[in-house]
Amino acid sequence: MIMKHNNLKTVGMEKGQLYETIISSMSTNREKNAAPIGVLCKSEEEVVVYLYQGSHTHKNISNSDYFVVNLTTNPLLLTECTLGDFPADYFYEFKGNPVLKENDAFFISRVIKKKELVHENELGSSPMTVVTAKVEEIVKNKKVIRPLNRGIYAVIESLIHFSRLEIGDAKTRENLYLKIKEMDRVVRRVGSASEKKALQEILNAIHEKYNNLDEKK
Repeated sequence: MIMKHNNLKTVGMEKGQLYETIISSMSTNREKNAAPIGVLCKSEEEVVVYLYQGSHTHKNISNSDYFVVNLTTNPLLLTECTLGDFPADYFYEFKGNPVLKENDAFFISRVIKKKELVHENELGSSPMTVVTAKVEEIVKNKKVIRPLNRGIYAVIESLIHFSRLEIGDAKTRENLYLKIKEMDRVVRRVGSASEKKALQEILNAIHEKYNNLDEKK
């Protein structure tokens, strides 16, 4: 462990940004659980998490009011966490809280507010709990932390698609444009101001060069 903090800026998290993390929590019988969950940075010392009711994470946090946010860029760790449950030896306890052994940084969070709602999207309706939590302690295991945010990757994907527009036929060009529009949707939801500006510049360049593409698609 390199250093301890209580300000989310020390791990590269900015207010209003949504980051891809792994949240670890513990049941009343001390069984450890981890799940890939997006965490919204509300302020320098508070985060917001949307939890599906009925999930292990929701149940554990409802019982203890504490959870750990693990920051990692390890693709295998993120994949294993999504595809199945981690074995017990993937964790250790820090002040009574379950922490993943492999992380770039982590912070202990204490629930200070809960709100029930029904989330609706193209997949249907799902009851959720919006959890606001106070950051109690941050531990950095690396000097430089780069928390995962989908916005920058959406910009990169859009640039790749843009570079292929010129060599594709009309149908391919239309499909690439739709992919870029989908990336724009992602950036508008989770991206930073600079990422939103970057996507808009990409779209503007497309509309100037390929005016036959329907801007409303």
